[in-house]
Amino acid sequence: MDFAKLETVMRRLALEAGDVIMEIYNSDDFEVKSKSDDSPVTAADEAADALISAGCAPNSRTCFW
Repeated sequence: MDFAKLETVMRRLALEAGDVIMEIYNSDDFEVKSKSDDSPVTAADEAADALISAGCAPNSRTCFW
């Protein structure tokens, strides 16, 4: 496994996800839903998850071992 590449990919995705989260949290209104265990999940959570998942897909050998 190329840990240097993994670190680069994950760092970039984390920073991009943070930007998406802050855009949503800085908006006037954002939705909060409940998961099946009654814990909260926001649109920001879902957007960050989607971005990270999509970013890992082309790097699946790097992101998932």
